[in-house]
Amino acid sequence: MKNFISALLVIFLLGTSGTAHVAFGQSSPEADKTSAMVSKKMLQVLRLNELEYIKVKELNFARVSKMTEALTMYSHDQAGLDTRLNEIEKEFEANLAGVLKKDTFLSYASFKMTPEGDVMAMMKKTPAPGAAPVR
Repeated sequence: MKNFISALLVIFLLGTSGTAHVAFGQSSPEADKTSAMVSKKMLQVLRLNELEYIKVKELNFARVSKMTEALTMYSHDQAGLDTRLNEIEKEFEANLAGVLKKDTFLSYASFKMTPEGDVMAMMKKTPAPGAAPVR
């Protein structure tokens, strides 16, 4: 019964998350590339199943889109940018914890410490459209 309810919840979340792409507006090709690359790496390293991968891919897209927006909005305010990026990361991890099994989420904690998993560092190296690189 628990698995059935979990499956229904995942299906519901997948159905409603399709609208999330529109809510975050346009993202840069570099942000899309970063999101796709991180999602594929997470698939390999964390050994995600198909439903987990789909949801992780959507969460990564939303995270990278929000980070791109923050890089533009806070291009001249390093403290504000750092605060916003940390908020985005905490929100992502809270959502991710709801998608992954506990042991998989613990593996993510190690993954995010690697160069391929440090999305914040990747995004800071890739300036948003119209913004200067963050140092």
